[in-house]
Amino acid sequence: MKRIIKLFILTICLAIGYRGVDAATVFIGNDTTTAGSRGRSVSLELKDDDLKNYKMVTFELSLSGTAYATIDKVVPNSGQNYSVENGVYKITNEEGLKAGVIGVVNYNTTDQLADPFTITPTNVKFYSETNANAEGISIIDGKASSGTIKFEKPKSSDASLTELTVSQGTLTPAFNKDTTEYKVVVPDTISIIRLSASAALGATRTGTGSKNLNMGDNFFSIEVTAEDGTTKKTYNVTITRGKVTEPSAFIKSLKINGLDSLLSPEFDSKNDKYTVVVPAGTESLDLVYELEDPLANISIEGNEKFVTGENRVTIKVTSSDNEKKQTYEILVTVEEEETTTTKPIPVKKEGKKNKKGILIAIILAIIAIVIGVGFLLFRKKKADESNETITDSTDNSDIETNENIVSETTQMSLYNEDKTETYDREKLNQAIINTTEEELDKTKEFNFKDM
Repeated sequence: MKRIIKLFILTICLAIGYRGVDAATVFIGNDTTTAGSRGRSVSLELKDDDLKNYKMVTFELSLSGTAYATIDKVVPNSGQNYSVENGVYKITNEEGLKAGVIGVVNYNTTDQLADPFTITPTNVKFYSETNANAEGISIIDGKASSGTIKFEKPKSSDASLTELTVSQGTLTPAFNKDTTEYKVVVPDTISIIRLSASAALGATRTGTGSKNLNMGDNFFSIEVTAEDGTTKKTYNVTITRGKVTEPSAFIKSLKINGLDSLLSPEFDSKNDKYTVVVPAGTESLDLVYELEDPLANISIEGNEKFVTGENRVTIKVTSSDNEKKQTYEILVTVEEEETTTTKPIPVKKEGKKNKKGILIAIILAIIAIVIGVGFLLFRKKKADESNETITDSTDNSDIETNENIVSETTQMSLYNEDKTETYDREKLNQAIINTTEEELDKTKEFNFKDM
């Protein structure tokens, strides 16, 4: 009987509970996100007044609408018991579930995101017990409410101009979004000029429009504010109003800034061809020039992406009246990179040795000449003395005495450390009889020592 009463009471409770949570819903809030954001979140809510009859809810999450967003995790509010297993999220409360925000769903996006997407709860089930396997547990299929995440395009930080023009004269240098300083020269007859400019997408600019010109220099600024509202950039334009010189297509001066290399030959406005050698890795020349005609138009070609070896830069100038044209060419040679360093092979210096040897030889030659001359003078003197002695003697018996005199004289005059002399006895005797120096010389036989 008691068992029947319990079953009856349980049935009544379940009937009441079923009627109360018929519309029980897991609700995902709406949000707006920006591409590239991380850690963005959207609310997770339960909706129904009688959720207290249920102690547990399980669900899964599905994301659709883009491939550039992902679900990170579910973060429950304090006091909610939470777990996740195999993509099934479970939230429990022993005192009964309560309507309202129970946590948040975190998600991430990438820079490629361009469209809205949705996060939808699926397989939503409410349980009357925290134990899904308890006997007689009540299970209700709940409803789901998708959250729509709207895409908001990232705001640009580009504060550049995309175009800048003047109604009179020519911008110098030519416009480049990264160059912020410009000059313009106009005749003194121009009193008003109009500055026109376009800014990057989403950016705003101030400072354009018609400008009154005073004689001399006039300074104007154009300020650009990026789409993000914080990034700013200022472009300055100096407009000089004054007397225009005679139209010319010549460059007044030209040099290369930032390099030790110089143009060859030295710049002359009437010379149109030059060469320059620059270090390895140089990609362009920073040309600094002044025109004879400030209103002339100038264009530069080939001054970029240099390669190793020869490159040609062409400068074309057109006078302000478009009647005169002048072209200058610069042949730029980019040096090769040094890959190895070799030590120079030492060269033997033999110059001093050779010079020393030559000097010694000259000294020895001079000494030999002096000795030779002295020797000849000495020999002549002795020969004269010998002739006088032989002439005065008329006795053939005195041959031995004269021989001794000749022998002694000859040995004294002809002997030195380099050579020796010997005499043929018969010829010597005959020479003594003849008593002439010439005949005496014929008797000599020289034996030279080896050096």
